[in-house]
Amino acid sequence: MRRWKGAAVAAATVALVAPPTAAYAGGDAAAADGGVTTVIGGLEGPRQLDSFYPGHLLAAESDSGEISVLDLADGGVKTLFAVGPAGTVNPQGIGYGDGQLFIALGETGDPDNPGPPPDTTRPPTAPRCELSSALPPGPGLLVTTPEGKVLARCDLFAAELFFNPDGQVYFDPATGEQADSISNPYAVLVQDSRVLVADAGANTVWSIDRHNGEIAPFFALPVITGGVCGQTPNNTAPPSNSCDPTPTGVVEGPDGTLYVSGLSGLAQGEGRIYVLDQRGTVLRTIDQGLNPLTGIAVDGRGTIFASEIFGTVGAESFFTDPTQAAGRLVRIDGYGNRTYAPVGTPQGLEFVDGSLYAAALSLGPPPPAPPIGQVVRVGRDAFTPGT
Repeated sequence: MRRWKGAAVAAATVALVAPPTAAYAGGDAAAADGGVTTVIGGLEGPRQLDSFYPGHLLAAESDSGEISVLDLADGGVKTLFAVGPAGTVNPQGIGYGDGQLFIALGETGDPDNPGPPPDTTRPPTAPRCELSSALPPGPGLLVTTPEGKVLARCDLFAAELFFNPDGQVYFDPATGEQADSISNPYAVLVQDSRVLVADAGANTVWSIDRHNGEIAPFFALPVITGGVCGQTPNNTAPPSNSCDPTPTGVVEGPDGTLYVSGLSGLAQGEGRIYVLDQRGTVLRTIDQGLNPLTGIAVDGRGTIFASEIFGTVGAESFFTDPTQAAGRLVRIDGYGNRTYAPVGTPQGLEFVDGSLYAAALSLGPPPPAPPIGQVVRVGRDAFTPGT
């Protein structure tokens, strides 16, 4: 088995070939009974979760810049490594495969510590992943060992500048100020021959070839023009009213179908789940009555679970009064029936041994306040009918 190789291999031939294995890693529909139980506490901005070794989860802690291992049996938290100092890096997505970690690094979003702006000049050629021991110059994908040794980097900021799959303009022509979030990688899915990255800023799911490091658009999400989005100014081309679809999660179901969750510009009632085949063709869209989504999982029977980060409260109300700790998970069965479980500002979802786990209280107060992030186990009895 070949992996991301050392410096002796040219960057243009970055290679990672996985053995043939099933990419699906969801749980069974008969998840454990019970309500919502806190398993882990004291996390700093938990985002995506992924299975690690038995009984353990990986977590990307965006506020601390750390990648952590969570022991689901005793609630222990072990920091594997810090990607960088808090506030200067933003690990949001985490995936594990073949002894390596794949980390989606998003925008820092810290106006007090923004760092140098990435080069916004369109590259002359399509960027590829590079063998490197350094972080990407902008938002991107990082490949490391579990000990934190950086093996390769993929500059998704540059990829968005080159491809611009959503066709939006980056700068206000009148003021020259940035008008769009260019790239904000949020979640990853590690497959045998590629890595898919949901990029909330680019409104695109990227495909990164694990054989040669090529970066290409896989699925460019359409802007949302209905409902409240029909009255929302946006920087689409040509100019129109719409909401950015904002992909935040990508997972594979038991039959190989792919599922992409959308934050939908934080517009209440406009959340989206896109169901795709392995080529990125849309098979169906779930687009009625969902609130902004920040995570998704699918069990062994094809039941969908998604994180509504603010639930029915909405972003504006939540940020006015964060003590509400609003949010919920929505469960959608094969007949389209929906039930809901209350979970405070949930994000990443993952099955372990048939049980569903969620990153919760993901939007905590800044230091010096103590971190409040959690991982909770969500049992079958937690889901009840609602609207």
